[in-house]
Amino acid sequence: MNDRSKKTATARKEYVEILSKIESLEEKYINNLVNAETYQKWYGKYKTTESALRFEIEQLQGDNGDKWKLFESELPKLGNLKYIWQKSTLLQKKTWLNFWFKSKLWYENGVYRTAYFMKEFALKAALLKEKRLLEIEQPLHFSGKIPLVPQAGLEPALTLLPTGF
Repeated sequence: MNDRSKKTATARKEYVEILSKIESLEEKYINNLVNAETYQKWYGKYKTTESALRFEIEQLQGDNGDKWKLFESELPKLGNLKYIWQKSTLLQKKTWLNFWFKSKLWYENGVYRTAYFMKEFALKAALLKEKRLLEIEQPLHFSGKIPLVPQAGLEPALTLLPTGF
């Protein structure tokens, strides 16, 4: 018996057990052996488990060949950001920008600027800066330590901003 068959058999056994528990609980409720509050509590838990098991059984029994074919055909496209961008709707593009730049992207003096840049794209940062496509401005991070102030006291006051500003 392969691993998938074992998982299916185990899930079916658990499914039969949970159906039995639901039936037993309903009988106890009908015969006034449990109050409404207890019934609602356990019925909700049992139905959630029953639903999850039913879904698991369907997934294990189903033919996933078509899903794998679709996955394999679409996977290369996920690495092509230009393709994703071109196929996205306006709302999807806005969502991507918010994800990539944490809603901190603005246009100033002919250059896009951001205070946040995903580390996954760090290799392209120098190229983007060289081509004047994107300037990455480091945000002021508050370390939690009080800065040392020289005796003269003539330095301008620091405005402390939360991390990620």
